[in-house]
Amino acid sequence: MSDSTTKLLLPYILAAQAQKHVTHNEALRLLDGFVQMSVPDRDLTVPPAGASEGDRYIVAASATGEWADWDNDVAMFADGAWFRLPRQIGWRAWVEDEDTLVVWNGSVWFDLAGVTGGDGADGLSAYEVWLNEGGVGTEAVFLASLVGADGADGVDGANGVAGADGADGTSVNILGTVANTGALPGGATAGDGYIIDGDLHTWDGSAWVNVGPIQGPAGLFWQGAWVTATAYVVDDVVSRNGSAYIAMADHTSGGSTEPGVGGSWAANWDLLAQKGDTGDAGADGADGAAGALGAQGIQGDPGADGADGLDGAPGADGSGFVWRGAWMTATAYAVDDVVSNSGSSYIATAAHTSGAASEPGVGASWAASWDVLAAEADLSAQGTIGTGPVILARRAINVQAGAYSLVLADEHKAVHMTSATAAVLTVPTDASVALPVRSEIEVVALGAGAISITGDTGVTINGVSAGSADIAAQWQGAVLRKYAADTWLLIGSVGVVA
Repeated sequence: MSDSTTKLLLPYILAAQAQKHVTHNEALRLLDGFVQMSVPDRDLTVPPAGASEGDRYIVAASATGEWADWDNDVAMFADGAWFRLPRQIGWRAWVEDEDTLVVWNGSVWFDLAGVTGGDGADGLSAYEVWLNEGGVGTEAVFLASLVGADGADGVDGANGVAGADGADGTSVNILGTVANTGALPGGATAGDGYIIDGDLHTWDGSAWVNVGPIQGPAGLFWQGAWVTATAYVVDDVVSRNGSAYIAMADHTSGGSTEPGVGGSWAANWDLLAQKGDTGDAGADGADGAAGALGAQGIQGDPGADGADGLDGAPGADGSGFVWRGAWMTATAYAVDDVVSNSGSSYIATAAHTSGAASEPGVGASWAASWDVLAAEADLSAQGTIGTGPVILARRAINVQAGAYSLVLADEHKAVHMTSATAAVLTVPTDASVALPVRSEIEVVALGAGAISITGDTGVTINGVSAGSADIAAQWQGAVLRKYAADTWLLIGSVGVVA
């Protein structure tokens, strides 16, 4: 019979052995060494200074000193000295400085964090979900049940005759603020109210009723035309190239943050109201008789920006916008109220009570009370409204195994680049491939090769003519969005466009 166990080499207590407690204590010390093993480090080749009782380390290769020839074994400090625990297949240890669980596989301490699980099962189709939720019929019946998009709004009708004034309502007596509905009293006088988390709760004679928020959201801050080298804060609104933008982050403006143009503008601004497209010119009519001298023509396009002047002193903070929805007659408006009327947005420049004469864009004296915030698009032709259900299609996929140049059929598709080596995706000029403005094309790097997105000569990407940027890594991607002729934005997991 051996003097120790086969696997863990724990000493047996022999029948005729004296000092049996010594053997028993030695076995306990071994168990304390390799059970629930946690080591501070596995990169040391010599014992650390100041070790504490019970400290354990996985010895690194080429160890010296007291740990010589202990490579990959476990060293334990006990009773003031180091002793060796020879590693065995299947031993596991938690490495504290790496937050990693490792296991000895016979040749190396293997990192268990690298194991990847299998793919999950495919999900249900929309038709299968419909059946599971109680739908009855074929897939064609399901498709026919889908509701199409709303048609365009009709022309507003004439205002009706004003009705008689209603009876005065009960006034509200706000008594204070409480933490939740459970803190409300069991009864009160009609019109009594309390505020809970910003909502007003009133007593209607028999129960407490939540009538909604008592204070509206913060308004916007109109800063006029965008200017470079200017400090902007969240909710500032500016105009640039006919569109209005709202600031999403505090920043000081520069070429890279110019709304709609700069390489990183989308990280600082969001589009609030887009400039409309000009409609196609109509056919020339027959020449008429010479008429009287007409009014002054429309102002031409602005010239190129001059050099930036010296920064002026910061101006005082402006007041915020207050959105009032559609313009209504016989309504009191205050300065900085914003309304919509006939497809355009207007900001009040003077406090007044509305009427026909001050109707924005229409009344005889409207310009004394309002200013245009965002003009309606000038569209000369209107498409027909479709009928029947509209089915939203999934984005089609175009798989490419090497260098590729976009074609017209790629509009609103996903281009999957599967090359194992570096490859280039080229954005062509409008002269060669006339992709429509507002086209979006998703580019995904599925292969191991680096994917570079570049524009032909004359194509601007993120403000850089013939710019180029790489997708950050395999399994990542970006979206190309066309917002003007030969002008694209590249948004996603990419480096700087250069």
